[in-house]
Amino acid sequence: MSGLLVRDLRVTLPGPVEAVRGLSLAVPPGSVVGLVGASGCGKSVSLLAIARLLPKRRGLVVSGEVLLDGRDLLALDEVAMRGVRGRRIGVVFQDPAAALDPLMTIGAQLDEALAANGAAPAGIAGRAQALLEEVGLQDTPRLRAAWPHELSGGQQQRVVIALALAGDPSLLLADEPTTALDPTVQAQVLRLLRDLVARRGMGLLLVSHDLPLVAGQASEVLVMHRGTVVDAGPPRAVLGTPRHPVSRAMVEAAQLARAPAPRAAPARLRVQALRIAYRRGTHVVNAVQGVEFEIAAGEALGLVGESGSGKSSIARAVAGLVAPLSGSIDLDGARPGDPRAWARRCQLVAQDPLGALNPRHTARRALEEPFRIHRLPDAEARIAAVLAEVGLDAALLGRYPTQLSGGQRQRLCIARALLLDPAVLVCDEPVTALDAALRRQVLELLAALCAQRGLALLMISHDFAAVRAICPRVVVLDAGVVIESGPAEEVMRAPRHARTAALVAALPPPLAALGNRRCTTHPSA
Repeated sequence: MSGLLVRDLRVTLPGPVEAVRGLSLAVPPGSVVGLVGASGCGKSVSLLAIARLLPKRRGLVVSGEVLLDGRDLLALDEVAMRGVRGRRIGVVFQDPAAALDPLMTIGAQLDEALAANGAAPAGIAGRAQALLEEVGLQDTPRLRAAWPHELSGGQQQRVVIALALAGDPSLLLADEPTTALDPTVQAQVLRLLRDLVARRGMGLLLVSHDLPLVAGQASEVLVMHRGTVVDAGPPRAVLGTPRHPVSRAMVEAAQLARAPAPRAAPARLRVQALRIAYRRGTHVVNAVQGVEFEIAAGEALGLVGESGSGKSSIARAVAGLVAPLSGSIDLDGARPGDPRAWARRCQLVAQDPLGALNPRHTARRALEEPFRIHRLPDAEARIAAVLAEVGLDAALLGRYPTQLSGGQRQRLCIARALLLDPAVLVCDEPVTALDAALRRQVLELLAALCAQRGLALLMISHDFAAVRAICPRVVVLDAGVVIESGPAEEVMRAPRHARTAALVAALPPPLAALGNRRCTTHPSA
């Protein structure tokens, strides 16, 4: 059989831990197959095992068959496998910023990839330009000279796809390729991948925790749980009549509730005529211009916009981490001044919980830190109460961040923010990288905390669906300017601005609207 055929793939990690147990799937040329599941189910380990990229460690055992055009990749030595990676298999990793070398320009990385895959030196520059254009990037001379940090998230992801295509592979493995992208960029990247599959006749194995996203792209979906495929078939079958409780739970978790209608109440946090600017050399960048909004006690307000719209700049300003150029931020009659005093009143939950926690500190030390900084008593009793409030077991206090799941790390960051009993909680993309079940749990937790504590909650996200779940009102940003605001349901149902309409249109369609697609044969079915 041409294409990829995996039979009874098993991966045992040191421990021993059975990470993958009997995975079988087929990805014929020109088809898209989705591998979905919650965090820790074994889908990324499966992808790395197929590409032979798992680190060599004592106790690691990989067995089964991974056939690419009839050739068993597991039987190849490392020298032979190097000739397969890049030339026969391309890999698109989850974090494009981490996948790119920060010390090399984009052009140098493309040139290196092309040379490694046998391109003639005289044709490398032209081939690199053609690759950048094929993935939809413009102004290629400037991009070739740019460093990774100078590109947007969407541009970085397109460059990573270009690198994966450098060897003209017949199979593309994509691990969470759109996790941190806003809806419009996400839609662009997915459309690009779909077009590449059709144009090049490649097979695409799409790995994700986002069931609606995968179901909208794939002809077949496989659901993993604890290393095993528990459900498989065309999207309509998996979504409409899931055979396994895990599949049913994923479908239910993807259908978020909707926040109640807005209610009238006095403002607790008031932002007026806010302007934030950054100086880059001699150039001044106006990140936020004239933004205004109010949040009452016990209310959640959604701040929505594409990457670069100014959302995070506003979050840092409200949290007292950035001084605005002009305008005012008023919290119960007080304004940012003393950083410690303001931190007691306003706390920030950052986008990346792993990056927000010190990897050398246990969960206990992370929670004790606010008490040391602010010289507060009763640390043990207060920590125990807040852990119960966010649904964390005290047994986790001795663990380091890397020993916690994504949902546990996010709850830990929320717990740390609550220890000072703030009046305002600013959440910057708090559920971006979480699977559907964890996403729903964290959103429900934030909604409950907002109501029970009377918090003024500023929810910042590019995900309209997540915002709508807990925020009665929404403010939409574009290029640092408010372009639309009002009740979340009304804004989503009838957006008045073209940029808002684009954000809404880029959301994955409802699960019920996803039609059937051509299904490939599943070997284990």
